[in-house]
Amino acid sequence: MMPALAAIGFGAMNGAVIRGAIASGVLSSSDVLVIDPSAQTLARAAALGCSVAPDATAVRHQSVAPSALLFGVRPGQFAAAAAAVGRLAHPTLVLSVMAGITADAMRQTLGTNARVVRAMPNLPARVGAGMTVLARDPSATDEDAALARRLFQSVGAVLEAPESMLDSAVAVCGSGPAYAFALAEAWVAGAVRLGWSHEDALRLVQHTLHGAALMLMEPGADPAQLRAEVVTKGGTTAAALAVWADRDLAQTVADGMTAARDRAAELGSRSPGG
Repeated sequence: MMPALAAIGFGAMNGAVIRGAIASGVLSSSDVLVIDPSAQTLARAAALGCSVAPDATAVRHQSVAPSALLFGVRPGQFAAAAAAVGRLAHPTLVLSVMAGITADAMRQTLGTNARVVRAMPNLPARVGAGMTVLARDPSATDEDAALARRLFQSVGAVLEAPESMLDSAVAVCGSGPAYAFALAEAWVAGAVRLGWSHEDALRLVQHTLHGAALMLMEPGADPAQLRAEVVTKGGTTAAALAVWADRDLAQTVADGMTAARDRAAELGSRSPGG
C-alpha cells in the first residue's frame, strides 16, 4: 500500500492520477490529503473520501508527516507552494508532474530531505490509458522509484528515462494528446466541408482513430508499414498524403515538438535554482 500522500493541486493531471490509484487499490482515499485553493475542487476530492485543505501549509500541520508529496501545480506556482510547505523535516518522496521544474530546483527549495522522482504523464491517464515518463533523481531510493511506478502504472503505461529526457517527454507524450485532438478537430472540419453533419463526421473520425490506435498498439507494429498497407499507388489515400507531403507535415510536426521541448526548458530556467 502506498504511504500517506499529500497532493498539492487537484487539477486534471493530479486528479486523474489520484482517482486511478484509488480505483486500482494502489492508494486508499483515507491516506490522501488533497490541497487546493478551490472549494469546488476540494468538494470533489472530499467526495472520493480524501482529506482536504485549502493551503499547502497544512502539510506542516499534520500530526503525522506525509511520506510522499505529489506536486501537480503549474510550474509558475511551484515556488509559492514549496514555500508554504517549507523545508522538509523528514525524508520524503517528492513526486512532480510539473514541466520544467528540475529535481535540483525542488531540493533547493524543499531541502535535502526531498527524494525526488519526476513524472511526465499525459491526459489519457484520466481514462486509464496514460503514458508516463518517470525520471528518478539520485536522491530517490529504490523503494521510492517502485512506489512511483505503481502509482503511475495504475493509470497507464510507464517508461523510465534520465531527467535530461524530461523536456522532450513533454514534447512527445505530455503535449502529445493535444496533437491528436488538433488533428481530429481538423479532420472533423474537413469531413463537414465534404458534406457530413458534424455529428456523423465526429463519429467517423472517432472510430477511425480508435481502430488505427489499436493496430498501432499491436506487437511489432510500425507506423510506416501500417501506412503503406492503406496506400495504393495512384489511389485516393496517396492523393491525400501527397498534399500533406507537399506542405511538409513531418517537418511541421517536428518543429512543433521542438518548440514544446524548448518551452519546457525555458520554464525550468526560470524556476528557483533553475
